Amino acid sequence: MKTQYIYDLELSPSFIPKPNDGEVEAFYLWSIEEVFQHLHNNEFKHNCGLVVIDFFVRHGISKLFWKKKKKEKKEKRRRSERRKKKYLFWNLLSIVLLKIEKSF
Repeated sequence: MKTQYIYDLELSPSFIPKPNDGEVEAFYLWSIEEVFQHLHNNEFKHNCGLVVIDFFVRHGISKLFWKKKKKEKKEKRRRSERRKKKYLFWNLLSIVLLKIEKSF
């Protein structure tokens, strides 16, 4: 079993980290959305992904992300329901028109 110690270190925006120990390939400056997207795509090693998730949970960032995702899902569901209603309307209209047509 391997233990990882996690520290938060706030850096100035002008600081540019450079890999020099062979463990890190490169450093990237990503937005929170980009980090979530890379996590979702499994682009982190498992142990590194856990460290990022731990940071997000401790700093309440995950709540913001899930609220945003929940809102997006709700809007998508609302659009889908509107499409279904529109589809049902046109189906009902065509049925009514067919019945009217047959009655003549």
